[in-house]
Order: sequence, then structure tokens, then C-alpha cells
Amino acid sequence: MKHAFSSLLVLLNSFFAFSQNAKIDSLLSVLKKESADSVVIKTRVELGRQFLLISEYDRAISYNNEAIRLAEQVLSSADISGNYRNSILKAQSKAYNSLGNVHYHKGEHDKSVENHLKALKIREAIGDKQGIGSSYNNIGNVLFQKKDLDRSIESYQKSIKIAEEINDRILMSTGYNNIGLVWLDKNDTDKAVVFLQKALKLREEIGDKQAIAASYNNIGMIYNVKGEYQKTAEYYFKALKIMEEVGDKMAMSVACNNIGDLYLKQHKAAEAKKMHLRSLALGEEINAKPSMLYAYASLARSDSALGDFKGAYEYQKLYGIVNDSIFNEESDKSMLEMQTKYDTEKKEHEIELLTKDGELQKTQMRVQQIVIGSIIAGLLLVIVFSVFIFNRLRITRKQKLIIEEQKIIVDLKNKHITDSINYAKRIQNSILPSPKELSGYFSDHFILFRPRDVVSGDFYWFSVIPESGKAILAIADCTGHGVPGAFMSMIGNTLLNEIVNEQKIFQPAEILNYLHEGIVKALRQESSLQDDGMDISVCLFDKKKNTITFSGANHSMYITGENAILEIKGDIYSIGSVFGQKKAVFSQKEVAVKKNSTLLFFSDGFPDQVGGEKGKKFLISRMESLFIRVSTLGIREQEQEITKAFDEWKDKRAQLDDVLLAGIKI
Repeated sequence: MKHAFSSLLVLLNSFFAFSQNAKIDSLLSVLKKESADSVVIKTRVELGRQFLLISEYDRAISYNNEAIRLAEQVLSSADISGNYRNSILKAQSKAYNSLGNVHYHKGEHDKSVENHLKALKIREAIGDKQGIGSSYNNIGNVLFQKKDLDRSIESYQKSIKIAEEINDRILMSTGYNNIGLVWLDKNDTDKAVVFLQKALKLREEIGDKQAIAASYNNIGMIYNVKGEYQKTAEYYFKALKIMEEVGDKMAMSVACNNIGDLYLKQHKAAEAKKMHLRSLALGEEINAKPSMLYAYASLARSDSALGDFKGAYEYQKLYGIVNDSIFNEESDKSMLEMQTKYDTEKKEHEIELLTKDGELQKTQMRVQQIVIGSIIAGLLLVIVFSVFIFNRLRITRKQKLIIEEQKIIVDLKNKHITDSINYAKRIQNSILPSPKELSGYFSDHFILFRPRDVVSGDFYWFSVIPESGKAILAIADCTGHGVPGAFMSMIGNTLLNEIVNEQKIFQPAEILNYLHEGIVKALRQESSLQDDGMDISVCLFDKKKNTITFSGANHSMYITGENAILEIKGDIYSIGSVFGQKKAVFSQKEVAVKKNSTLLFFSDGFPDQVGGEKGKKFLISRMESLFIRVSTLGIREQEQEITKAFDEWKDKRAQLDDVLLAGIKI
């Protein structure tokens, strides 16, 4: 799920932006008049916070760094009182905290954690509980962004515990909100909604408008996961309205991206792209890498839905570039080192003792080295005769280093390729019908979907025809598998959306005719011998008449029940210009179905799988026997038995092709 950024984490020290310009002018006026160190430092810290609120990150960084520098000058003086020192330290911790939030918004996680840990260390030293709670919350935000979910919950819980001790309702609401988002990212919507509603209640009591907007956005995401899109839109637009009022460009970018994703789910690709472009423009305006990252991902999906695969590919490349700059091993390593350093500093006394022991060991080693040196002098003649061997070892070592460097380069390239393919898998999975969509029409069904590689050339597609009691299901097997097959599946999915959802063509044979023409045109097969395409089953379900209408391109379907089986054959040719055939006219069959019948559709990956004792194909005949054997079982038992039969047949052999099988109990 894509929640880590599309949700709104409200940073503790980032609240309202109602009259930022007036506040900034007032603070700048104070800065010109005042000369007292404490006032100048605190004013610079507040200016840094105000510029953060309006997403002017460079100016926010500049004012906070200047505040830290001035604070260090004051603290270096030996004649300042305890209370005054604590006041300066508190201001300095706020500057570090604000810097941590700036770098968080920019997607610079290692710098964010570094500054939050500096703030936390100062706050613990002066006993600033509210500040400690703030730091734990903000560190939790960075861990959440890095997908370290369990540690982020621990950090949020520490923040909430402190908030309860000091009765800080703003801090409590922030912690509840953020824990709710972690549970949402873990796909536990029940736990997520409990915490998000707690946060919203507190925020409404406080009157915190910007935080209320964040809650609206996040609750909208719950409805989105549940498939209640009208409620989702209601909460998203309520959130966006408040964000526009307060001028929070980061939050506006998030909201626009979410609304665009919602439009995409509702097959409104053109409207989706407009919102995604607005999200990207806002992210680029404030140079917020997380915002740009998710805008690129969403634009790749919206271009794909519009059939602009070149545009989708370009946005995917931009996503990869920004993703690598945010989520990289060096950043993770740096964050871990900073956390370890912070924990270690609490044990400085033990380290000092260990250091003394280390000095003693060094002295002993020096004595040993003197003895060893004497022995080496006596063996000098032997060493001279060993020069040849040493040179050979040096050459070998150099060759080994070259090989290791080449291996690192190859491993890095493999990682980039793997990351790109994994992202392609996320895009492909996002276009497949969700279990909730299928369950909304078919009460008893299962989908056995096993790509041979990370991405698949097989795909399934589903659409309900509004107010008719009808629905259309397609099961497709594209030419090839892996990345080439996945590209074909994206083209097929886009064409089906256009034919059924936009052109309102519902008869299966007509759908295949238009799909065939679309594939020939998309792949320019009119002027080439290229024969890429797909085998596909398209079935129209009519609940009112208890009938199905089936059309197949080199596909058949089966109807089973009461230990009997009926095959409904499709046409013998495939979609696409097979053997130079540029045109095709597909037929269809309407069949009445009895209650308790099971409808089965599948690609050739299952029957073509090699296995068994003799290493032969499973074959259609064995599948028919399997379908008859399980025909009297419930749909879940049928799924288990069919899956078990495939796994036992394949055993430890490699899977040869993508496998897709759908079963629907009537």
C-alpha cells in the first residue's frame, strides 16, 4: 500500500500558517531592533519555523543554522547563569528540531534524524518533557517514511506517554494520528480507524484546523481502502480546502495526489492526471522530494491508464532517480550510525574505562613488536628470497580487487534492474481488480495467480455494468512472460478499459473484435510480420437471466457440477496479427447456468507445467479430471485442492510459465 507519504504526518512543531507573512514581517522587525542574544536567537528560531510552514526550506535552514551558531557562542561563555543557559539550550534544541523537520520534508532522512537526535540530547539534559515528546514523534515520522514500522510505533508510543504525563493534547493527537497511519500501512484498517478517530476528536476539541485537515485526509484513506469512494472524495476535498486556506503546499501536494489516485480507481484517467500534475508542480515548487516521488509514481499509472506508455515509462524513470536519492543504503547506514552513536554516548564512563584498558594493551603490543622486530632482523635473509613469492601474491591480490570491483558494479546494476522490475510489479498489481471488487459481484470465487517471474504476461480484468445486474470478466495470457509479457498486459488492460468502460461495448465477441483491432494498431502489425498478442476469455454475467455469454480467443472455459463437466470452446485464433492475419471476427455463445455450478477459466501455464514422476506436462485431460473430482466441493475447498494438485505436480521443478486460473461458484 502506498500510505507512507499519501498520509499526513503532522510534525509537532509545524502548526498554523494563517498569517505567515504578517508574522514573518513582525519577527524581522524584532530582529532589526533587538540586540539581546537570547531574543535574537529565539527570534531566528521562530523565523525558521515560519519559513518551514510556507515551505521556504532554504530560508528556514539559514535562520535555524544562524540561531544554533549564536547559541553556541553564548554557551561557550563561562559566566552565564543556570536558568539563562537552559533558556538558550531550549532555543537551540528547537532550532535542531526545526532543521530535522525541514530535512524530513525534503526527503533527506539521514540529516533529519541527525538533527532530531541533537535536539533530543539537549532536551533530555535540561528535562524539557514537551520537547522530548516532540523529538520522539519526529524520529518516529522518519522511521515510518523509511518503512521501519515497528520502531516507528515504539517512538510514537514514547511520545504519547510523555504527552499523557504533561497533559499535552496536541502532542497526544499527533501520536494517535501517526500510530493510526502505521496500522493503515500494515493493512489493519480496524486498528487504524480507532487511532485516527481519537486524533480527530482531540483536534476538534482543540480547534487545530491544519491538524483537522490532516485527519480528514487520513480518514479518507481508510474509506479508500474499504472501496467507499464517495466518502473518500468527501474527506479528501474537505482536507484540501483547509490546506489551501492555510497555504500548506506540502499538504496540498499530498491531497492532490490522493484525489488523483481516487480518480484513477474510478476510471477517470484524464482527471487523475490533472491532479497528479498539480501535485508534482507543488512538490517541485518547494523542492519536496517525497512529494515529487509519489507524484511521479502516480503519473506513471495515470499515463498508463491513458495508453501513453512512453509517458508512463519516462515518469517511472524519474521515480527511480528520486527514489534512489531518498532511499539508499548510505542513508540507512548513516541513520543507523547516528542512532548507535546517540545510544553509545549514554555509556561514556564505561567507554573511558575500556579506553584505559586499551592503552595498557597498546603498551604490551609495542613490547611484543620490539621482540618481533628482533626476530624479523634475523630472518631478513629468508625474506629476501621470498620477494618473488610476495610479488606474485601482490599481482594476484590486485587481480582479485579488480574482480571484486567489477562484481560490485554488476551487483549495483542488478539492483537497479531488480528495483525497476519490482516497481513495475507494483504498477501491474495496482491495475488488477481488487478482491473487494470481485467479492462485490461474485460471492464465491477464487483467483490462482502465480507469475513465473516478478511481473506477469497473464492478467485478469473485471468491470461491473452499472444498474444492469451484469458484469464482465476477462482472463488473458499475453505473448511472453516477465517484462515483455507485462508490457503486453498493460496494453491489453488499457484497451479493455477503453472498449468497455468508455465505448460501452458489452458483448464479448464485439469486445474481442475491438481488442484485436486495438492490438494490431498499437503494435503496428498492419505493416509488419510481428505476431505478438494474447489468448483471452471474455465472459458476460447476467444475474437477472442466470446466463453467461462467452467468447474466447484460443481459449475455452469449463462448467462443472454434480461430477459432470461441460467445455465451452472459443475460436481457434488469438488476439493480434497471428501469421499475418490482420482482421478477425469472433463468435460468442450464451449459456444458462444452474445453481451450484462452477465456472472455470485458465491460461495455458497450468496444463503446460512439467512435473510428476516422469517429468511430463499436466495436460488438459488431467485438468478436466481434477475439475470433475472437486466439482461437488465448496469454492474454497476447490481452490485448495486445485492449488495442491499444481504444487504436488510441479514439486521442486521450475515454473515454466505464468499461471492464472479463476473459479466462480454460481
